Amino acid sequence: MKVFVTGVNGYIGTVLAPYLMQRGLEVVGLDTGYYRDGWLYSDDKSLAKSPLTINKDLRNITTQDLEGCDAVAHLAELSNDPLGQNNPAVTHRINHLGSVAIAEKARDMGIRRFVYASSCSVYGAGTGEFLDETTPPNPQQRMRMQSVG
Repeated sequence: MKVFVTGVNGYIGTVLAPYLMQRGLEVVGLDTGYYRDGWLYSDDKSLAKSPLTINKDLRNITTQDLEGCDAVAHLAELSNDPLGQNNPAVTHRINHLGSVAIAEKARDMGIRRFVYASSCSVYGAGTGEFLDETTPPNPQQRMRMQSVG
């Protein structure tokens, strides 16, 4: 099985790709490299097993990039509220439109497995109870910063 992992150099991707490879799956990674200099996870044993990585913005993925893949694990987005609030239009183009585009390309190519990872805030404020994919979503609304003075 060949898995296309977006955000392969991110928090989860740096752990997921070697995990999949250790289990015999072929992995092709995609990452812009925005956060590469700030990796929090640097296990030399796992990094030695890093997959072939396409350095490109997820909005520029082509069908050629996905050729031969059986699954997509989509982890690549701008990941935090302060960054998202810096330029909401760009965040929308990357996080929403880019994600929809890659899902549609995968579907059109017959890739039947598509895993979209999101932060826990899609389920609401934490209460300590265990949540899983059957839990109803309760997305958090962003609070707008207002200047006072």
